[in-house]
Amino acid sequence: MKSVFVTIVMFLGIAIILESGIMSFFAQKTFFYFACFSVVISLISAVAFLGTPFSKPLFKRRGEKHDKNSDAS
Repeated sequence: MKSVFVTIVMFLGIAIILESGIMSFFAQKTFFYFACFSVVISLISAVAFLGTPFSKPLFKRRGEKHDKNSDAS
């Protein structure tokens, strides 16, 4: 019964989305450029904070020791 209810709600949601005209808003060129720009900025910030498999992160996080010889006295 729960899956039937979820299916009905999903179809009602799809019908509302199609009838509201929001898809024409998403189809505009400016929205496409905004979405591409957002993805590029997100990828650049992820690489800056997390690093790549071949390099260290650009920004050091607090609480982490990145020096291997810091314990040696």
